[in-house]
Amino acid sequence: MRIGYRSRSRRAARVIGLLAGAVVTAAGATAAAGALSARASGCGPTDYVVAAHRANIDAFYCGIGTYNTRGDGPFHSIDERGSNRIWLHGQKPNGTDWADCFQHSGGEHTFALAGRDTTPANIQVSANTSPCP
Repeated sequence: MRIGYRSRSRRAARVIGLLAGAVVTAAGATAAAGALSARASGCGPTDYVVAAHRANIDAFYCGIGTYNTRGDGPFHSIDERGSNRIWLHGQKPNGTDWADCFQHSGGEHTFALAGRDTTPANIQVSANTSPCP
């Protein structure tokens, strides 16, 4: 499941975000409420499979699956915990698809992103732990 975003810009922004999330009710569910409930389920800044980083925002992805990231970038890096293959997918201007694979043999690892990898249409966390092709 996709977790949501966490601001890394200032401590005050985090405090305001936590206070705002605390007053969200079930009747007024928003993206902030979804992010809070997902964090409460055990995934977030301390328990994720993949984290994608923008200038001041982190997006957390919590398990095997394909996550729509169209419009979320540009990302400058991704962190991986474990040894799952991470696929970034997109589409070239001529309409053909592309896919790039990232994988590390274990433990947390950061991959710097460049070019088309900064704006993927989706991020896929694969159950496959074999090295990328």
